Amino acid sequence: MTGPHASPPAPARRSSRLGWSLAAWLTLSIGTCLAVLVTHHSAQPAASDAEMSTARSVAPASPGTSASPASPVASPTGRVVAAASSAPAALTRDGSADWQLRLFFTATEAYYHGAPVRVRGCADLACQRGQVDLGRYPRDFLAAVRTQGSGRIGTGPHGGGFLDWDAVRGYWIDTAPRAADGAPLRPFASVISSTSQLSAYTPLEVLSCGKGSRAGWAAVCARLRAASWSVATVAVPRGKRTVRLYVGTETRPGFAAGPWADTFQHAVLRVG
Repeated sequence: MTGPHASPPAPARRSSRLGWSLAAWLTLSIGTCLAVLVTHHSAQPAASDAEMSTARSVAPASPGTSASPASPVASPTGRVVAAASSAPAALTRDGSADWQLRLFFTATEAYYHGAPVRVRGCADLACQRGQVDLGRYPRDFLAAVRTQGSGRIGTGPHGGGFLDWDAVRGYWIDTAPRAADGAPLRPFASVISSTSQLSAYTPLEVLSCGKGSRAGWAAVCARLRAASWSVATVAVPRGKRTVRLYVGTETRPGFAAGPWADTFQHAVLRVG
């Protein structure tokens, strides 16, 4: 037809349909992409309080902030040990902090001059609370024996031997200073533990003595650190982090008032 109502040619109709189809496809694609983006954003959880707290806890400290009390510190030997804290330190080979070291020794009769007192007890280690006459000894010497646990006899029929004492067994004559259970004591080697955390034969090393209370304690500490210690026996557990280190026989008058009978606080030990 050639009038005013004639239909457009066929190629023009096809081009128009193609344009509309393309526009519809673009609209659908854009809508789908927007929906995916919105859904993905909504699915992301906000950081929890726990995560924020963790992030803050691992963040490096700002300049001027003091170190945590639990931060490791270098021991006197250069090894890293746990710093002392209010909680009991773990017993590890790297160092166990906050111990008390009490030094003890064998008293020597020759340095005591008190009034003589007759002593009864056991002639050997095999009995308890015996009534055998063990001889007469200076009163102050006997007081030292009861405090330290042993004394070297200088006179009488037992001269050269040892008068040992324990609260359960009483006095007895022996060939060596001993712990209450009969374990022989070796100078700068034997330890008596007052805590069940340390069993017999456990090796110990003094990494730091902490601090003594008597003049000359630093020189004594150097000797303690150089020694190889081992638990000889465990006394009645008292729940304290206390060990007694045996330093041998008394070598001069007034020994008990000097640094070789000192007590050290806040020592660090290597256990095992």
